[in-house]
Amino acid sequence: MVHGEKDPVFPLPHGKALRDQIPGAELLIMENAGHEVPKPLWDVFTTALIKHTAGDE
Repeated sequence: MVHGEKDPVFPLPHGKALRDQIPGAELLIMENAGHEVPKPLWDVFTTALIKHTAGDE
């Protein structure tokens, strides 16, 4: 899961609670991000997404 640290729509405690309810879930907190992923964080986001979707290879 990816969650903005400053998300005004779903504040960070919501993301943490969701992570805690999904077995095996991980939470990437995007610092200084709101509800969208700002361009300066695209590399962090895409790297995490690729790692997550790559499987066990």
